[in-house]
Amino acid sequence: MSRPGRGRRGIVILVVLALVIVGGGVAVDALARNVVERRASEALMAEVSTDAPLDVSIGGWPFLGLLVTDRVDSVRIVGHDVGLPHDGRTITLASVDATATGVQHPRDFARATADRLDVTGVMTWSDLSREIGIEVAYGGDGRLQATQRIEILGVGFDAVFSAVPGVDAETQRFTLTDPMAAVGPLTTTAGLLDRLVDQVADAIPLPDLKGVTYRSSMATEAGLQVVLVGEDVSLESLR
Repeated sequence: MSRPGRGRRGIVILVVLALVIVGGGVAVDALARNVVERRASEALMAEVSTDAPLDVSIGGWPFLGLLVTDRVDSVRIVGHDVGLPHDGRTITLASVDATATGVQHPRDFARATADRLDVTGVMTWSDLSREIGIEVAYGGDGRLQATQRIEILGVGFDAVFSAVPGVDAETQRFTLTDPMAAVGPLTTTAGLLDRLVDQVADAIPLPDLKGVTYRSSMATEAGLQVVLVGEDVSLESLR
């Protein structure tokens, strides 16, 4: 779980580091950028659960110009096996790639905003199966495949179907469309396939993140991918 204030202390550390590096020229500017990127990675690692360093890249030149403009062109964060707190537990994402562009007031986290924030996250099928309690896997051709143990007339069997994942832009809910059942009772039992599809779709919640919206979801060999986009985002509201 993240602790209030850690992110703010991290930002303060970055500011101090930038301020103590004085002078001009490309060498000093590159040194300042490298030091701040490394410290930013360490500060972010304290916010999330991961043993792997986060790759932080700060765009724009000269870097030390931010001390005057209070703005950086972009900040990109790439991480793997990142644990994020959610509803009192930790959800592990196999990969996270976030880019904030037009970051205003980067030295004051409480006021920091981004003109645009793009985030792509991927959860492995095994982690997702464990999270929702339903076996899901890649079904090929961009489809999610789900397997559920059900019973009909006292006979148990594995019900298998595949569908195309997505996001309802209006309700911001996870969706499954174009369902196809494997050969068996699902192909002839009226309404059963629809009920199973709804069960799986409802089991995959999309946490409400202020300032950003879910744009798409895609089934890949690596796992379930979700894309979020936000404009005029307050970074403080994402904590």
